[in-house]
Amino acid sequence: MQLARWYNSGLHDRWSTTGPVPGNGTAYRLEARSGYLMTSAQTDATTTELEDCVSQRGSHPDHLLAEKGFCETHAYQRLRTAGWVYAQPRPDAIPLYRCYSAREQSHFASNAADCEKLGDNEHLLGYALKQ
Repeated sequence: MQLARWYNSGLHDRWSTTGPVPGNGTAYRLEARSGYLMTSAQTDATTTELEDCVSQRGSHPDHLLAEKGFCETHAYQRLRTAGWVYAQPRPDAIPLYRCYSAREQSHFASNAADCEKLGDNEHLLGYALKQ
């Protein structure tokens, strides 16, 4: 499944998800494509399950892509399983980082270690398929 990052400037929310977003491209606009997540764990390599979660603690939603189990223990609501990433580098995969913008108080995923200068790198989530 393709992982896409959407941005809602009115809510200051970046949302990295494999699921549908509301508004048919009007409220949230496509900002980046970040590779592909697998639909199941692999038997020939170590993989990590990622979840799509949201928090309404602040003045706007904060969508978060995180390892399975993180959301429940950190006051985020689990929306869905986003998919699986490889735990180790592979020739057919690209890194996927969880990033945070303090200015917008929003988490997002990026393939760049510098989070495309949109925020700070929190940590490496794993390796998404290039295609």
